[in-house]
Amino acid sequence: MDLIWSKADFSAEFKKYIGFVDSDIPFIRMESALRASTSEITDLIGLPQYEIVKAAPVDPETTFPKLVKYAILLRALIIYTPTADIAFTARGRKTRNDEHDGTPWQWMLDANIQALDNLYYRHLDLLLKHMFTNSIPVNVKKYDHKELFVSSLDMFERHFNINGSYYLYLKLLPALQECEDLELLPRIGPLPLNQFSPAMKNIAEKCCVFYALDWGMRRLNIQLFPEGVLQTSLGTVNGSVGKNYKPSDKLQYLETAMTFKNDCQKYLGALEGMIRKATNVKQLYPNQVVLDSGIYGDDGFIDT
Repeated sequence: MDLIWSKADFSAEFKKYIGFVDSDIPFIRMESALRASTSEITDLIGLPQYEIVKAAPVDPETTFPKLVKYAILLRALIIYTPTADIAFTARGRKTRNDEHDGTPWQWMLDANIQALDNLYYRHLDLLLKHMFTNSIPVNVKKYDHKELFVSSLDMFERHFNINGSYYLYLKLLPALQECEDLELLPRIGPLPLNQFSPAMKNIAEKCCVFYALDWGMRRLNIQLFPEGVLQTSLGTVNGSVGKNYKPSDKLQYLETAMTFKNDCQKYLGALEGMIRKATNVKQLYPNQVVLDSGIYGDDGFIDT
């Protein structure tokens, strides 16, 4: 796959888009990270959309090419940054330092990487929101969701708020499909979906949403989820008093996932009861003739 930038125009474009870098970064240092980030973003938006962006004129640019280019460059920076903290020399790995620069503490590096991750995911949501709003297709083959029971972000957020994250919704599509295949269809049985009452459909959607949240908490980057999954504490952090937002530890992730799983099981139980009630109230002998006595013929009890 050809990159959008070449060695000649990369440094100026990089500083134009990523405004918080202090110096030029040579293309040769970033090339492998650019290829990895380009592959990630193309996988999301689809190759046809990437080719449109690649062919777009540099100046002026429309909103869509700007959003895509920023996503690629920011993701490349996140991939590249950890390797730039250490110098690979003939005498082994050394820290990069001179009289003007100080080496940051590890907690500073961790906080910076987390901040870049958060910025990247927020930007992906801006990019995807622009695409959905303007009917620009994403990678349809991989992220097709039109036939799902929960077929849109708006429908998902009727049951649980994920801060309007299109990216998280797309990442949860496999779980939404899995819930339909493994949990809903065996319970629905012969009852066609078009015979679901509004109340049954609402409960079925809740099953899918909470199943997906449980699935996602166990498998996806926690930075994708709303801030509510973060542990907030008031205390001293590196000598400064203030709020400290940090990801919950693994045990707390699992506890949160278990909460979603319990919600899913609760709604699956409610759905089972609604399905039993809906199937039992059907007329037992819809195609049979009623005798003068008021008894159905051929009901297995009366010989006509």
